Amino acid sequence: MLKATQKREWRQSLQRYLAHGIKSETGAKFMTLFFVKPHGLNSWGYWLIHLSNQYRAHAVMKSLHWEHATEFGHELEPGVFVLGYNANKDANYTSQQTFEFAGTTSKEACIDGVREHFGRTIFQLNKPTRLADLFQGCVTNSTAAENHLMEATRQLHACKNIIIVSKDGTVRRNNKTYSLSDVIEPSKQIILI
Repeated sequence: MLKATQKREWRQSLQRYLAHGIKSETGAKFMTLFFVKPHGLNSWGYWLIHLSNQYRAHAVMKSLHWEHATEFGHELEPGVFVLGYNANKDANYTSQQTFEFAGTTSKEACIDGVREHFGRTIFQLNKPTRLADLFQGCVTNSTAAENHLMEATRQLHACKNIIIVSKDGTVRRNNKTYSLSDVIEPSKQIILI
């Protein structure tokens, strides 16, 4: 009935619920969703789901996803999405469009969404958190590969909203990449504009 009455929303609902159910039932820590859409006007597609319990296996799969993203897409948000139903993310209110993995715009939307998520998360936690824990906490529910997570972190760091400290206690300068053992926390610095 949903497919017949709501041409776009039925895919969003299906992807949210089925992906959530598959991950929950398997007990996997990490999941990469591949929705492969063929060229042309076909309304069908393939679901390929990579499940793993190792972060590195997930990171490699996600980087391959972006590298070969010629026909991948999904109906979920470009940054960090919620699997299962979330009334605040309902398509009737957000009018979310299909996220395509190809092109600069997709990459920027992905990084922007992750940066916003990281900012909220870091300030809600309000305590030092390992970068590995921050990354692992969102990767299953994100289109982001590790390089996108690093870029979102770098952007937050460049704005001086956060500080990053290496495991030896050295405060890190803004950098293109960080170590997963680095610790991230809200900056205590007050910036007046």
